[in-house]
Amino acid sequence: MLDRRASLIFAAAAPVGLVLGAAAWTLAGGAGFAQASIAQASALFRSVATRPPRAAAASSGLGAALNAPLFMLLGGKGALAEPAIRLEGVARSPGRIAALLAIDAKPSAWLALGEARDGVTLVEVLGSKVTVDTALGTKDVRLGESSPPAPSATGPSTGVVAQDAGPQPGYRAPPPPASAPAGMNP
Repeated sequence: MLDRRASLIFAAAAPVGLVLGAAAWTLAGGAGFAQASIAQASALFRSVATRPPRAAAASSGLGAALNAPLFMLLGGKGALAEPAIRLEGVARSPGRIAALLAIDAKPSAWLALGEARDGVTLVEVLGSKVTVDTALGTKDVRLGESSPPAPSATGPSTGVVAQDAGPQPGYRAPPPPASAPAGMNP
């Protein structure tokens, strides 16, 4: 007797579920309910104020980070050159901290804290020293001194690439790996 009821329940469950689901969907508003809720949600999205992508990226350091090359060229044609920076003055007031910098022998200009010019960003201003951030890293520049540009692989007047002179005096080569053939030992 239990077997007959179980088979009746299983046979009727699918059609009864479909009828109850269709009735609930119709009472909720049917297809119009779904379309109305989608229209209501998209109306809310139009009222959200957003900045254009360029303005958002430019206002933070994110834009500069995304536009910077992943691997900089440090030698050869198109190499990234370190700018020569000279600190000529420092100004500190309650409303502003700035430094007078000459970059690459161009006329000097005042840079406020956090401001960038010619690839140089003023990071910190201390008594007679500033810290600047360039494409090749941060460096400290003292008042009245110039930071020398990074040494290049080319000679200043010849344009010939400098040859490697070999290891420095006192350099000792590491031992060969244990898997090296016996003839590889020096």
